[in-house]
Amino acid sequence: MQIKWKGCCHGCGAPLDIQLIAHDTRELLALATYIEYYDYPDFYKNRSIFKFCGSKARRVCIPCYHNLKISRSYNTIKNRELIGHKPAKLRDPSPTKDVIKKWFFDDLENWTHRGDSDMLMAMNLKIMINSLGLGIKMI
Repeated sequence: MQIKWKGCCHGCGAPLDIQLIAHDTRELLALATYIEYYDYPDFYKNRSIFKFCGSKARRVCIPCYHNLKISRSYNTIKNRELIGHKPAKLRDPSPTKDVIKKWFFDDLENWTHRGDSDMLMAMNLKIMINSLGLGIKMI
């Protein structure tokens, strides 16, 4: 199994456009089962959006895009220049490289090597086949 991303955010340095790659069907089933039953980082926040920073377009994550939008409002600029307010921090930041690496290498890899993971994957495969209605009988 492999994880890769296409660049980093210009604002916070978080990885962008994360891809989880399974090399065979067992890895794909393990990944689908793990995502079904356990918590995982929200990769939606790591999608890239182009945002103009000065005269150049930069790739930023979803939270940085919204934060840049908020920090450019008239009231925010006025308060920063007149009163000295600092810009607002990200409310819900995207997962960093360390969080994603810890989840992938520690949590997911350890779970695939546990004894009960095979039983859970077999049960999840039966549920998926029955829900698709393929007519295949599983024992």
